[in-house]
Amino acid sequence: MGGKRKYDEKFDQKSLAAAQPRETTCVLWDSKITGLCLRVTPKGVKTYYFVYRMGGRGSRVRWLRLGRFHDLPLTRAREIARGYRAQVDMGTDPADALAKKTITGATVADVAERFMREYAPANLKPGSIQDYSGTTRIHILPVLGREPIGALDRATVARWHSSLLGAGGTGGSAANKALRILSSICTQAEIWGMRQEGANPCRHVKMFPETPRARDIQPWELEAVGAAMAKVGEAGRCSPWTIGAIKVIALCAGRVSEVLSLRHDTDLFLEEGYALLREHKTSRTSGAKRLELPPEAVEIIAGLPRPEGCPWVFPARSLDGPLPRTTIRCLWGRVCRLAGVSDLHMHDFRSHAASEGLELGIDARVTAKLLGHSSSRTTDRHYLNVRKRKTAEAAAAIAEPVARALGLKRQ
Repeated sequence: MGGKRKYDEKFDQKSLAAAQPRETTCVLWDSKITGLCLRVTPKGVKTYYFVYRMGGRGSRVRWLRLGRFHDLPLTRAREIARGYRAQVDMGTDPADALAKKTITGATVADVAERFMREYAPANLKPGSIQDYSGTTRIHILPVLGREPIGALDRATVARWHSSLLGAGGTGGSAANKALRILSSICTQAEIWGMRQEGANPCRHVKMFPETPRARDIQPWELEAVGAAMAKVGEAGRCSPWTIGAIKVIALCAGRVSEVLSLRHDTDLFLEEGYALLREHKTSRTSGAKRLELPPEAVEIIAGLPRPEGCPWVFPARSLDGPLPRTTIRCLWGRVCRLAGVSDLHMHDFRSHAASEGLELGIDARVTAKLLGHSSSRTTDRHYLNVRKRKTAEAAAAIAEPVARALGLKRQ
């Protein structure tokens, strides 16, 4: 079946990884699962196949691709091959069954809906569920929603991913996020038996380059934003909780979602000056964390109205949940326009806090703790913005002894 079998090499993960390409394509056979083999091309491409016949020796040999070696663990390849072998023994052609599933199976929209209904609540945080839902609705379903999930291939995904860049203002980061979400949906489709194992069409689709955001807040911008906040507050066109939430986020450099989720009954310790966040970005790995509240933030929270029976520090107008982030974004956009400030995000106050800490000589580990990072390296990599004036001062100080030695005088 499928050529001469070679049992001279061990059919295990380590040995197969070390297998070298030859002048012609070679096939390595598994002695444990009849029909499972690894095909190695002269260019070094390694692919698992299940090889079988649906009749006697005179019937056609069929090769059913299982997946690339680097994408599919041997243990999983054996599980798939064992299942196909059982189908063959019962007289069912695995290839025909797969083709029928591809033709009559669910669409991307069907699997995305099931993903959000069954997978997301147990595996994603509420904020992530909102992001996944919004990205799926805006970027994935309009183009790929009607595609059969079993027939979705890499070329189609690559074209879709490329089309997202610049469409409707979408940047590389948003396009890449959409690709990662689609990859998660396709992985679940494999687990649910709606796609062939080890053939995620998002794998090896090249991501767009992402430039880390490094936005420092200038002193004049802080003054302008403060004046704009005062005008918006005097106008009385928004709730005190919305204004208060923006001020607290700016003061404590907290994540927007974490501040909006604060509850009076479980999270606040105003006398000690902190809030305890039990659900946050890294709570599953690091547990609860403290959100330090400066005295001004404590004063704002203590002065906010507290409707009877409502546990939220910053409730929505309906009082049945916390303020939605869209409400905060809307008001913040109005404040920035009124202040004449462009491209300033609420999240930039975290970068501002890291830069201020550096300038004030605060230990990097303390700043990392303040921002809720488990390591100061995370702070350095994502938030620390070395200000231009500091680099200019450093350059001048370093060059001073050289200038003296060269007989140069500084003005």
